Amino acid sequence: LRGQGRGKAGTAGSQSGTRKAGQGGEKDQDAEGLSAEADSEEEAKATKVAKPAVSSARDKLLAAKGFSVVDDAAARELNEWLKQQAEERRQQKSSSKAGPKTNEKKYIVSIVRGMNSKVVGQVTLPTRASEKEIRDAAVALVMKEGELKAGQEHKGVLLNKNLITVKA
Repeated sequence: LRGQGRGKAGTAGSQSGTRKAGQGGEKDQDAEGLSAEADSEEEAKATKVAKPAVSSARDKLLAAKGFSVVDDAAARELNEWLKQQAEERRQQKSSSKAGPKTNEKKYIVSIVRGMNSKVVGQVTLPTRASEKEIRDAAVALVMKEGELKAGQEHKGVLLNKNLITVKA
C-alpha cells in the first residue's frame, strides 16, 4: 500500500519529464532503502526481535552522527535503569515538598494612615488561633515597632487571609 502513490512504472526520466535518466536515481534508491528499513524496524518492534547492531545503512548513519545503536537486551536494561532513576527523583521531590504539616500560620502586618500604607512585619501564630488573638498580636507588633503610641487608639483591624491591616 505504501508504494501506490510513487509512480514507479516508468524510468527516472519519465516520472517528471524534466529529470534526466542519470539524475536523482541514487536518491530514489536511498529513499526506497530507508522506507524499506523503516518497514523492517516496524516489523522488528511488532515481533520484538533484536536487530544486529550497526548492520544497515541507516544504523551506520545514526552511529556516525553520535547515536548509540544497541540491541534489544541492552535497550531494556537502559530503560529499566532510567525508570529506576526517575522513581528515585520522584521520591526525593515528594519527600522534600510534603514534609510535616506546620501548625503555624504567618500573617503580614501593615499599618495604614490615611492613604499611606506601611508594612510593619509579620506575626506567626498557631493555625487554630481565634480572630481576637490574631488582632491583638497585630496591634502589639504595631505598638512594638513604634507606629502606635502606648495610649493611642486605632480605628480598626482588618483581616484578609494572611494580611492584617491596622488603621491608625
